[in-house]
Amino acid sequence: MDLTTLIDKLNVSSAASAHDQAYSFACQAEKYDPKDLNIQRHKLVALIHLEKFDEAEQVLQDKGTTGLEFEAAYIYYRQGKHAELAKVLETAQKDTRLIHIAAQAAYKEEDFDRAYELTQELLGTGIDELDLLVNESAIVAQQALHRQGVFPLTMTSTAKSSHDFLFNRAIAELSEGRYDSALDLLSQAQVACSEADMPAEEIDTVKIQAAYIHQLKGDTAEAKRILDSVAESGSHLSGLTDLVAANNAVTLSPDITFNPNVALRKLQDHGLGLSSTAKGPTAPNGPAIQAQRKVFALNRLILEGSAGKDTSKLAKKLTRTYPGLVSAQVVAATNGNSDLEDLIETLRKRDPKCTNIGSVLAIAQAYVLTGRLQAAYDALTTYINSLPENLAPYPGLIAATSSIARLMGKKKLALKLIEKANTQWQKNSAPYSASLAYALSLLESNKPSNQKKAKNLLLKLVEKKPRDEIPRIALSGALGTQEVLTREIPDLISGVDVDNLEEVGVIIPQSKKRSAEVSTKTSKKRKTKIPANADPAVTPDPERWLAKRDRSTYKPKKVKGKKVQNTQGGAVDDSLELGSNTAEKTTVVKSKAKGKKKKGKK
Repeated sequence: MDLTTLIDKLNVSSAASAHDQAYSFACQAEKYDPKDLNIQRHKLVALIHLEKFDEAEQVLQDKGTTGLEFEAAYIYYRQGKHAELAKVLETAQKDTRLIHIAAQAAYKEEDFDRAYELTQELLGTGIDELDLLVNESAIVAQQALHRQGVFPLTMTSTAKSSHDFLFNRAIAELSEGRYDSALDLLSQAQVACSEADMPAEEIDTVKIQAAYIHQLKGDTAEAKRILDSVAESGSHLSGLTDLVAANNAVTLSPDITFNPNVALRKLQDHGLGLSSTAKGPTAPNGPAIQAQRKVFALNRLILEGSAGKDTSKLAKKLTRTYPGLVSAQVVAATNGNSDLEDLIETLRKRDPKCTNIGSVLAIAQAYVLTGRLQAAYDALTTYINSLPENLAPYPGLIAATSSIARLMGKKKLALKLIEKANTQWQKNSAPYSASLAYALSLLESNKPSNQKKAKNLLLKLVEKKPRDEIPRIALSGALGTQEVLTREIPDLISGVDVDNLEEVGVIIPQSKKRSAEVSTKTSKKRKTKIPANADPAVTPDPERWLAKRDRSTYKPKKVKGKKVQNTQGGAVDDSLELGSNTAEKTTVVKSKAKGKKKKGKK
């Protein structure tokens, strides 16, 4: 087969997406002209579609990247080799396709400023505007999550109706603590998916994010219900989404985390790689971004530590891979695998001004473990005070700081801290758990004004979640009455579907007492038998049916004892001698008693 025929077949195979054939024809054509860039490009494209990136990289090493900058950039991007990608981008001519790859790589490296800048440059070209607007919204959402300066978001009518755009906007709202607004946007995203006839996987992805927001709000029952429904749907989620759902489900299941080995196996079954070379979402070239890998790595560290494994080597490895994951060292320290004093010194050098939330929480935990509560409180409050005025602190951060203040015996400080945070939360729809913590803290105060605030807030919480007993009990104690706890039985059992419980296999307990069966047969009364010679005027003896010896009138007859038979006058055995150690059997002649023969007892 000549070169012209091979190239024709190569072009036809590439156009038909027959990548195996295209690769084969490219290898044959390469023998005729090894320096032909068109043949090399077809060969690289075929390897990319076949996801054979290592072989594609070998081709680049042999042939070079000149004239193949776009293919080389994409291969290095998929391999996660950002240094090699940067070299290609430096020498390549300006091309919109290369800018796309550079923006995606910047996003994956969490360089959101650079990603936003490149996306804005692409938006100026007017090409793929909707996709670029979705990418822009994802960048803005990540900036909000990482508490960075948020760039303006381009809003168009087309983008507003896109489920991806709505999803990313929900993430941005979530980062600001506006949970109800985020859930509303996710609900709109589900509707947009349904109207666009999107596959079930897209809808389930939105549901998984909604479950996470419910988990942050403290509504763990609803979060678990959503995750269970997604698991039962059987939709083919992406590897990363499936792992995220499994990870969140594990954190909501105390029965699983009670046995950390079971939790580890469950996460591993859903794609969590327990080694750096393992395949899956968390592999070096996997789809998980660095922030997600940190969470999975720390959860793995916690579970292995809970299982009694030595986590010191794993903690050092994780802190080298993710310098911001300083809390890994603290987890290892709590398992007795490292020195807390050395750890505190290292953390102080790394973040002396307490500006990184990870290092702040890590050093606070180390201080608490060494008994220095004041130092832990100072580190946390320094970080909280450094936050901008319009940025509400995380409820968990406030809870940890106020708990340390209470341990120090400074309840007023704890109340003041929660009150200040609650003021910021109220602007952005305070989460339920935070409002409850604020109400309970107000109850500890002796001021009548604080008591009044607590009662009013608890009343709102009871109306918001009637089935939550904690605010009910707290309100009952505050009012000094049990009326708040009174709930009618129909209210308690409302929403319980007995038929559904039986279908899923829940056994309805039966009563221990068997219900009396009503017999339709009439029992005949037997006539009392009376002796033939009985006198009707005389009352029958009630003991007449008893044996005579069992009756109260029974008196046994006296029996005379037998006379003792002595040896005098009886038969004597002459063979018995004094001192003999043997004895023969003797016969005793009994005399017959004279007289009447006694009757035996009847």
